[in-house]
Amino acid sequence: MSPRAQRPQPIEQQVGEFSIRPGNLCRVALRAFKGRQRFDVRTYYEDADGTYQPTGKGVNVSVDDLPKLRRLLVDAERLAIEARLIDPADFNEN
Repeated sequence: MSPRAQRPQPIEQQVGEFSIRPGNLCRVALRAFKGRQRFDVRTYYEDADGTYQPTGKGVNVSVDDLPKLRRLLVDAERLAIEARLIDPADFNEN
């Protein structure tokens, strides 16, 4: 039986986040919605209590589409480097 045929239980897990500007974050997570596994990239704002709340701004796609999304992001990165919009040295993790 193929791995796709054996649907595991959906998981809820934050993958990571980064600051967009003070009081605003971009979070990447795996989420379950109506029994389906989703990939979510969303902006969050800091409320008056200091808690981050999700906004309506973001992308939520099926995890089945992650390979397609990754290829497009790699292409966008390459084009941005070629256009000198970003520095490839920024991708070195130290």
